[in-house]
Amino acid sequence: AISASGTINLDTIPRAATISKATNFNDTGNPTITYSNPAGNSVSSLQAGIFLDGWTAVAGYRDISKTGTTYTFNLTDAERNAIRAATPNSNTLTLRFYVRTVLGGQTYLNYTTATVTIVDGNPTFTASYQDTNSAIVAVTGNDQLIVQTKSTLAVKVTNAAALKSASLTTATCVLNGTTYSGNISGNSYTFNIGALDISSNATATVTVADSRGNTTTKTLTIQMIAYFAPSAIITYARANNYYTPTTVNVDANYASVNGANSVTIKVRYKKTTVSTWSSYVTFQDNVSQVLQLDNEYAWDLQTVITDLYSTVTYNMVVSRGMPIVFFDRLKNSTGFNCFPLDEDS
Repeated sequence: AISASGTINLDTIPRAATISKATNFNDTGNPTITYSNPAGNSVSSLQAGIFLDGWTAVAGYRDISKTGTTYTFNLTDAERNAIRAATPNSNTLTLRFYVRTVLGGQTYLNYTTATVTIVDGNPTFTASYQDTNSAIVAVTGNDQLIVQTKSTLAVKVTNAAALKSASLTTATCVLNGTTYSGNISGNSYTFNIGALDISSNATATVTVADSRGNTTTKTLTIQMIAYFAPSAIITYARANNYYTPTTVNVDANYASVNGANSVTIKVRYKKTTVSTWSSYVTFQDNVSQVLQLDNEYAWDLQTVITDLYSTVTYNMVVSRGMPIVFFDRLKNSTGFNCFPLDEDS
């Protein structure tokens, strides 16, 4: 046994290194740790590494200065990708920063935590649209021109890619107050919008999201061409409101569709008492033609107006001839806008 009194200076017992701090960082940066190694060069080995837990490394152990107090990791591309792959569904991840000391044949571990943030990881894609109705495109000559109520609009997401180990999840399109959405499979998605009842240019807002909740949004200006079904003002008049020759005029109104549209006008007729129609007579727009409609009968008059997209039919009745004044010598009577029914009237 040893005994002593007074002040005695004991030998310093070497201790393992400790880590006091690790800086938060983003996936393109390099984190720094602050540590203390009281044993200095007495340690056999002093290393630092970054782990998901106690055993899964994302940046393996590397030697650090035995007499230093800070160390900055210069992460390799492989190490950065390992960190990104470890957090596919979140932009943040808590990591363990370890200092490993080998001293006197023993290994000691000490750690602290810090957060890595994934930056600049928003998905990429190309947005476009087209008219998929070949019959309409044949008229306009351009699948980028969308004809109101007639074209079949499709908005497309192509070349879509998630970045930094995320995966694509959904695509969304907002157009004309309606939201269209779907899950992305592969690198593309098509919104089949269909006919659009808008007369002026519209904006489509297209958004793609990834598994981390990152989004990228692009806007498309949809070039619209106003369209309405053809209509007409149709007039007819028997000569003197009585005779067989009947003048018919069809004044059509139809959409220009950037000058690509045109209209045809056909007229046919029959006595109201029969079922068989005449052959169609072709009319020019707002050019009067004379039809021979026997004034002793009333006639059905049918006008068919067709442009390159629609057909509209009008049905009218031409009354039998009725003179303004009719002198009935047999009845010794006079009729005004009618035929006299009574004698001496």
